[in-house]
Amino acid sequence: YPLSSAQRRMYFLYEFDKDGTSYNMPAFYRVGRELDVSKLDKTFKELVSRHQVLRTVFELSEGQPVQRVLDASTFEITYRQGSSAAIDSYVSEFVRPFNLAEDLPYRVSLIDISGEDYLLMIDTHHIINDGVSNEILTNDFWSLYHGASLPDLSVEYVDYSVWQQSENYQSLVSSHKDYWLDRYTEELTVLELPTDYSRSQIRSNEGGVHSITLSEEQSQGLRKIAASEGVTMYTLFLGIYNVLLSKLSNQEDIVVGTPTAGRHHTDLEGVVGMFVNTLALRNQVASGSSFKEFLTDLQVDTLMAFDHQLYQYEELVDALDVSRDSSRNPLFDVFYSYGQDKVTSIVSKSEELSIVGHDVGYDVAKFDLSLNVLDSEEITLSLTYRTDLFSALSILKFSDYLNRVIDSVVDNKERLLKDIDILSVSEKDRLLLDLNDTDKAYDLNTTVLNKFMAQSFTCPDGIALVLGEEKLTYQELDVRSDLWARHLMNLGVVKGSIVGLMMTR
Repeated sequence: YPLSSAQRRMYFLYEFDKDGTSYNMPAFYRVGRELDVSKLDKTFKELVSRHQVLRTVFELSEGQPVQRVLDASTFEITYRQGSSAAIDSYVSEFVRPFNLAEDLPYRVSLIDISGEDYLLMIDTHHIINDGVSNEILTNDFWSLYHGASLPDLSVEYVDYSVWQQSENYQSLVSSHKDYWLDRYTEELTVLELPTDYSRSQIRSNEGGVHSITLSEEQSQGLRKIAASEGVTMYTLFLGIYNVLLSKLSNQEDIVVGTPTAGRHHTDLEGVVGMFVNTLALRNQVASGSSFKEFLTDLQVDTLMAFDHQLYQYEELVDALDVSRDSSRNPLFDVFYSYGQDKVTSIVSKSEELSIVGHDVGYDVAKFDLSLNVLDSEEITLSLTYRTDLFSALSILKFSDYLNRVIDSVVDNKERLLKDIDILSVSEKDRLLLDLNDTDKAYDLNTTVLNKFMAQSFTCPDGIALVLGEEKLTYQELDVRSDLWARHLMNLGVVKGSIVGLMMTR
């Protein structure tokens, strides 16, 4: 079967770095001793039988990537005995690159931790999975584990992939394509954030995460702005993020990537697969506009972008003929996501089976900088960043800047964007005062010759002159000054007063 547009994007990234694990989606759980291992095995096998995409391999046919569905019997859970002291090594061994041409993109392992509980490890390649699919798999897992029967799926993911190749689909997305090409008629400038380390052509996806929780006053103030201006909280935080990026880069043309679910038909609601599309949201952060004006325009532009979300990101990149740079993503290097609920997991608090998440600190940064907003009882903002570009200290500063943007707009949504100040008092003092404090008191009654002589008496063994590999101290210069002065004059290295000064010594 052909690949969907989203799968083609993932396959390109896979081909680019087959030894990487950036697009692995691992999860780890501690499971109580009450686990029925045979029932667990049966449940996962039923899951794989139900969802074809979990048993699909990806290979080349006549130079083009295709997907091939295998029989459900090809899936097996791996089992082993282990000790609690070696858990970190089990996790490290488990998260490894997928060979999509030979390996199933879904692997499960259960380790019996001697004298304790079980460690359940699940890893999925992003080419067949997304956030909504995770939720579907979780719900199906618990239904099957408890013996419930699930209704047959009317379509599988390969049906969706084939549909994307149809004339009806291409006709449907033609107007969406026109919208996005129009958004990118003007030349795009690369966003230049202030990095701590130089950007390497050999890209690293090792990441770090820094999170902050907004105060109740901040949260209430933002919700009040969203209600009064008739915008969503998604748009409000997107606006705040754009302002921050504009301040950091000193640029007004900002492109931010954001995910969209990509499920446009009710038949796809229970299907597992890679449906997510990425929207490259382009906005002008005009410094002369007020935040309120910017927010109004942003809401309109964002709604229009989501109305035209059928056009796939990878197709836009191809249509624009964007040059590929191994150190960057096409069109944007910053990302934004917003959610109102915590990510669904297999975690259960039921008396029948205890499953709790096992945190392994697996941080991957697919972009230079990403902002994730979790809007629940409290609002949590998380900055994920590439550690080969930014230090933890810089990201801490960025989070402080983000807080100041929030405080500024909560205080006055009519404030001009150019008047939103992200620097602290100490940072402004350092920039305006400390770095400009270049006054130096010199003894104007002492000549350069006198200073040179004083230095020679104070440090006779100090290096006074370097020529190529040869070095002379002040004491040696005393003895050989005439010879070196003439040699330097012949080379044209020094002239006039310096030679004269050397000969005087």
